[in-house]
Amino acid sequence: MDEQNRSRLLILYGSQTGNAQDVAERVAREARLLLYAPSIMPMDAYPMQLLPEERFAVFVTSTTGQGDPPDNMRKFWKLLLRKNLPPSILSGVNYAVFGLGDSGYVKYNVAAKKLDRRLAALGAVPLVERGLGDDQHPSGYEASLDLWLQQLWIALRLKCPLPAGIEQPAMDETSLLQLGPPKYKVTYTTTP
Repeated sequence: MDEQNRSRLLILYGSQTGNAQDVAERVAREARLLLYAPSIMPMDAYPMQLLPEERFAVFVTSTTGQGDPPDNMRKFWKLLLRKNLPPSILSGVNYAVFGLGDSGYVKYNVAAKKLDRRLAALGAVPLVERGLGDDQHPSGYEASLDLWLQQLWIALRLKCPLPAGIEQPAMDETSLLQLGPPKYKVTYTTTP
């Protein structure tokens, strides 16, 4: 297996308002910094028949309405629920799921919970415990995301070690900025 395929990291997201896409893009930026080869797209844009061939996959999804999956995840979800899929079809896939939700709702993060259970039922192997971001937390979903990402990178590196002679890159703000400017810039002003 060549280095590009060995370190490939598929990142799929289901996003209604853009928050899950932002998280997926952050995962991709950090993955690139850590010498993985990320491929990122909405779940519905990914050819589902290729999923059993993936070695590593990260799924990021929000929950909309009353526990519904986002619009750009519905087709993917419908295909994943097919009853004729063999229970071991995803046995070669190591995966992680991060959900974005609001614990003020009864069906808090239900799309991520269902996705995680379905992937496991099809034989996929979790890299880390499912992460659940909560908009009700004082720091928002990022309170859970930061710790979840730390755990993900450790677990992934154990499964996909760097080649001999290559050192693990530092994960600091300067390194992250080298990957490109932030999507948003906050400027504080004072009123005269």
